[in-house]
Amino acid sequence: MQDMTRFRKLFVQRLLRIANLGSVGVAVTATLTCSEQSEHVDTTADPHGSGGADATDTGAGATGGSGGTFSFDASAGTGGASGRIGKTPVYCDAATPGDVGDPREASADALRGQVVCQPLETAADVEVCPSPCEIVGRCTALSSAIADVYSGPQRIGGECCYDVELIPYPCYVGRTFFFDEGVVTAELRPGSSWRSEHLPDVSGLDARTRRALGEAWARDGLFEHASVASFARFAMQMLAVGAPAPLLRDINAASIDEVHHAEMCLALAAAYFGESLEPTPLPFSGPMTISTSLVEIVAETVMEGCIGETVATLQALDALEKASDAAVRAVLEKTVADESRHAELAWRFVAWALSVGGPDVQRSAARAFAAFRPPAPRSEDLTGVDLEAYEAHGRQTAVRARALAEQALGDVVLPCATALLARCGPKMPATGTEKLTGPAFI
Repeated sequence: MQDMTRFRKLFVQRLLRIANLGSVGVAVTATLTCSEQSEHVDTTADPHGSGGADATDTGAGATGGSGGTFSFDASAGTGGASGRIGKTPVYCDAATPGDVGDPREASADALRGQVVCQPLETAADVEVCPSPCEIVGRCTALSSAIADVYSGPQRIGGECCYDVELIPYPCYVGRTFFFDEGVVTAELRPGSSWRSEHLPDVSGLDARTRRALGEAWARDGLFEHASVASFARFAMQMLAVGAPAPLLRDINAASIDEVHHAEMCLALAAAYFGESLEPTPLPFSGPMTISTSLVEIVAETVMEGCIGETVATLQALDALEKASDAAVRAVLEKTVADESRHAELAWRFVAWALSVGGPDVQRSAARAFAAFRPPAPRSEDLTGVDLEAYEAHGRQTAVRARALAEQALGDVVLPCATALLARCGPKMPATGTEKLTGPAFI
């Protein structure tokens, strides 16, 4: 992968072409016609992906690299847990939101009455607590988000605390395995059943840097391992909704890719730790439900694939540009190539679903794009770590990864979503006050 700038440009162009044509073909040669069930379609989107919409800022959408937020009407639910994120609570027009009336009944899958604390925010040089309505939809962990606020805020020390309802929600960037209780991954144990030939040069690395690299690559390896299960479930969902053969063929190929990714990441981690490592059995607490609702499957695919894998591709490409270790570069080159295909697969599936699913599916996709928020930077302690070596071995700080996610959301995901949704239903509001003219990321 000699010309990474060209690769990035071609990747984004392929996503835009899928979005504009609504194609499921590998070569993007077939144009689908939106279902006759579709509502009125606004066709004013320009060929570069702009929906031509005026800005909408309700505080309930995803923050992108272009600034601003985007959101859709709260009545357009997606079903399942994801459909409850980003909605505006009914009490938000009240004089004292969040602490009046009897608490509403929580759903069976909710964790009601949980206390969460958020840092104080600065407004006009004054530290203030976000209102209850402002924190609805925020992620509190990898697998939970705030669905409702019963009381608060109450200032405790330097934080603002709230009594909230939490629901399971995939608050992460990328595709992993989301089960009833949240994000599921295996753990590490000694063993060599998952290994590859990729061995980085660890000479010259101090112990603290080696450990930080081992932890980072091991974490990625466990998420890649869990992605195998996620793609297996996605394949069953595709069968359940009658997806066309090209999509089914490519989803199974993607699952094999994830096996390779897990092997490579764990091999790197083992080299940095100086011992062989493998994943434990993937934990299941009970039978796994396979959703057959196209409405729900589209929402999941938007978050995990269209957003998550698009962002993951661009993050990996950034890591590759800065990496110098030969083995690490080989791992990242394969990762970038594979993840870009996985992202395109997700966009192709959503394009097909929009073409056959009707208004409910269209609203589901729109809501999922609008509701996603990249998680806050992961807490990490890099004290004593040689950051130059850390970068040379393919790692980014959590703050850097979050910044790249926001840039990708605003400059790539949003224009592509705008173009795709303009074909079949809800038009994607632009961020900021200016209309989008195309992706700036390329």
